[in-house]
Amino acid sequence: MKILKEFAVSDFKNIIVETNFITSFFNKHDSHRIVFEKILKYSENVYIPQTAFKESIKSFKNKLDRIHTFLMSKYLKMDLNRDNSEIYEEEEKILEELNLTFDKSINFNKYLLNVSRDLRLRYLDKTDFLSALTDHVLHIANIAVFEKVVYEHSRSINPELNFYNVLVPNVNKPTIQKRYNKIKNAIEPVNYNDKPDKKLFLNIMYHYPDEYEFPLSFISSDSEFIEKSRLSLIELNNQIDLDTSELKMIYVYDHFEKPTN
Repeated sequence: MKILKEFAVSDFKNIIVETNFITSFFNKHDSHRIVFEKILKYSENVYIPQTAFKESIKSFKNKLDRIHTFLMSKYLKMDLNRDNSEIYEEEEKILEELNLTFDKSINFNKYLLNVSRDLRLRYLDKTDFLSALTDHVLHIANIAVFEKVVYEHSRSINPELNFYNVLVPNVNKPTIQKRYNKIKNAIEPVNYNDKPDKKLFLNIMYHYPDEYEFPLSFISSDSEFIEKSRLSLIELNNQIDLDTSELKMIYVYDHFEKPTN
């Protein structure tokens, strides 16, 4: 992968990741996957907010539910007793339709079509095949499954990686609620268009600096999220005198070539 701008290797020694990191490692067709794989080669410690896992699962499940309904309607009408090459060609046309219908989830379209294709070849009976496809969608989205895939794939790239879960603060406890609300109120002037992003930032900053090794970087493939996070750090420094000088907010495509698809 082409490096667009030089960076210090230490920028990626200790990293906090977000939802796109998780979904890209779960879905091998995800366009962000290659840049995160590259970054892991420089890393030692990876911090994954529990909020990011939960949001990844929710997003993944919502997209797959829509695609699954579309695929079921197609396969129910399809003659699966034909030559595999004919069915394969029809599936390619279905993928084109999916990409037109759900143009913002192209990577997910490809993911579930390939799962469907693998299951179709495994189950000779159409009912068994469609049942297996439905079971896949129903059971795939849980934290244990996502954690296993993300950890195993990451360590296949860099076996020395250490993973740490950044827990969601239990705001029902008064002492925790006090600190959480202090951070939340400080960043209120920053307009997060995406509420899950704000929740993720709060999850990260509640545990700062005690739970992390330094130097520390929050990395994201979402430029808007990085911009909002940088503005939030300024508010935290100004309003509650929280020294965030050892925390960098890095938009990964400032340094690496962005995928075209």
